[in-house]
Amino acid sequence: MPNPMLAYLIRKKQVSRRRKILALIIAATVDGLRLMCGGVIGFLDPLDDLADFVTALLLWLVLGPSWAMAAALIIELIPGLGIFPSWTALALVVLAMPQPAVDTADAPPDGAEKHPTH
Repeated sequence: MPNPMLAYLIRKKQVSRRRKILALIIAATVDGLRLMCGGVIGFLDPLDDLADFVTALLLWLVLGPSWAMAAALIIELIPGLGIFPSWTALALVVLAMPQPAVDTADAPPDGAEKHPTH
């Protein structure tokens, strides 16, 4: 039987508009700092890579896991492609995506109480 916490963390969830906007703010801030520091960060590759992993972690916590996030991280780790604002592009794609259908597997049957009293 899989770990319930792991199953909860990797399950596709609906992402609120507020979380999508928070992801855009995080992504735009990181990409903006990278553009402003342009040549300086190039000399600090380990620091740049650490920033990418921290950004991926933050976006994963805000949005949940996705293949698009993995692709953005790979793009950021390829030398020379890190100047492309892939985190912001990812956040814009997520912001534009429609919400997935609600998973009704965990929903109570019609007429049942959501929070039964004991």
